[in-house]
Amino acid sequence: MESLVMTDLSMVTYLRIKEYLLIFIRLYARRAVRSGIHDLKASEATLMTVVSSQAVDVRRKRKLTAKNKNNARKIAVSQVAANPLFSI
Repeated sequence: MESLVMTDLSMVTYLRIKEYLLIFIRLYARRAVRSGIHDLKASEATLMTVVSSQAVDVRRKRKLTAKNKNNARKIAVSQVAANPLFSI
């Protein structure tokens, strides 16, 4: 019974992080469009690629395991957000 609860909680956490990540990507994609990238979907895809590759780098550098992917993604999102390329 507890394993089902933990699975449900981890799924809820995963979905919440995914939702926040998509909101973040859309926000920065709109900023990228205002900065001169005219295709919103292309800029969203570019940002998703940047965040994903950054998360892989974070996992490698910090030697995080597969179950720490969410932590790596959070770190990657904050690193991408801090990047002046994606600021207004």
